[in-house]
Amino acid sequence: MAGGLLAKDTGMGAREDLAALLRDTETVQSLVRGLEAESTKMLASICAEFESTDKGVPDHHLHVVGYLGDTALRALLSAQLIDREPGDRLSICRYRPTEKGLSCYRALVAENVL
Repeated sequence: MAGGLLAKDTGMGAREDLAALLRDTETVQSLVRGLEAESTKMLASICAEFESTDKGVPDHHLHVVGYLGDTALRALLSAQLIDREPGDRLSICRYRPTEKGLSCYRALVAENVL
């Protein structure tokens, strides 16, 4: 592939060509679907607990497993659906849904998606 055999076909660089090939695989598409599902479950968990307690959710209440769980949490933060705040003596941090996050959660509940 030196010289960009794939790049000659599309006008993109070899790296972009490889990324496009990978993006089209069922494996990568499945990973994205899994990340979306995990993020949705996590948002629902945070919002439901917040609505019942009116307090940020301690980190140890969340079911964050492995890379996918950690990435789902970072995606929620990046999308500004939740905020991270300092924890207390029992937790490192707490997560509180933003208005945008609560709005998404309530829309999912209204549509019976959760």
